[in-house]
Amino acid sequence: MSLFSLRNVTFRYPSQKEDALHDITCELEKGEFIAILGGDGSGKSTFAKLLNGIIPHTMNGTLSGDVLFKGTSTRNIPITEFVKQVGLALQDPDVQLFMDSIEEELAFGPENLAMPLIEIENRIAKALDLMEITDLRAKSPKAISGGQKQRLIIASILTMGTETIILDEPFSMLDPAVKKALLDTLRKMCTDLKMTVIVTFPRRGRYLSILRQDYAP
Repeated sequence: MSLFSLRNVTFRYPSQKEDALHDITCELEKGEFIAILGGDGSGKSTFAKLLNGIIPHTMNGTLSGDVLFKGTSTRNIPITEFVKQVGLALQDPDVQLFMDSIEEELAFGPENLAMPLIEIENRIAKALDLMEITDLRAKSPKAISGGQKQRLIIASILTMGTETIILDEPFSMLDPAVKKALLDTLRKMCTDLKMTVIVTFPRRGRYLSILRQDYAP
């Protein structure tokens, strides 16, 4: 069974005359590093939100076809359950950061799931270590660099126990060295932790392309 199965999926936003995505059919497997490529208006972000359950649960529009996660339609998976399994990091990390310290940011999700304090602490420590930002723990998210903010967003997703992470153009505001370091970390998450990592990348053209494992921007 595939992790995600998209079957003739078409989606159109309420104010648009054209489909954001049209008749998409594909399979995405557990443990893969998957690159979703496309130009502006190709539907990359819409695709990411479909996989994360934001569409159809919290975003309006006309959806036909079906998106299956582990064989179950995302229509039938409550968003409160989905966030434990599939995390989404947006292009601009600032829109997802709202706590006064990195520690509080990482604790927010697990606390809302009513996890025991010792479990929350363990998850925070592991996420900080994996993202190599342990030394930033007491700082404010406002005081760190763009690359560190991206790592913080990923760490906050990891504290939820998520095994699948989707990143929407995470490298667009990073310099080449920072981009390479983050990409190496994401690949390590696949190889060492067997996580599924799905990343959207900009590329010229109106249509989406899906590449696996060996894509290097």
